Amino acid sequence: MPTKKILGTQKALLGVLSFGPATGYEIRKFLSETTEHFWKESYGQIYPTLEGLKAESLIAVVDHKTSGRETRRFAIEPQGEAYLREWVRSPQFLCKPGRNELLLKLFFARTDDAPYLEQQVESFRQSNLQLAQSYEHYRQQSGAEELRGDR
Repeated sequence: MPTKKILGTQKALLGVLSFGPATGYEIRKFLSETTEHFWKESYGQIYPTLEGLKAESLIAVVDHKTSGRETRRFAIEPQGEAYLREWVRSPQFLCKPGRNELLLKLFFARTDDAPYLEQQVESFRQSNLQLAQSYEHYRQQSGAEELRGDR
């Protein structure tokens, strides 16, 4: 497993590469066409992150072409795939504006990950229900009906 904690960008790139080898440009395009509405990725981080994943032996360069311009295609290594599966199945996830890690996990999940993810989705649902109840309680306590125009 990696020697350092794997960050969100690294998880997203491993997930993309789990579908097959890709260049940095192809990864960027894939993310912008698929996960953009729940996972915002800084495009300036893609190439440095790929280099970090390569240094951790989670991905490898599978072909390198030079025809006026350097093109490298990256592929996920077995260790990277194992880490990705472990992360998808782990019960921890971070959700903040523009980066919902649970949705990212669901996007990259495989059929055999379903039992793990069902528990995560239910936990997320329960915590959001509790949060909504707390907000409702605070709204009632503060007299916020007047602020909303409920007179």
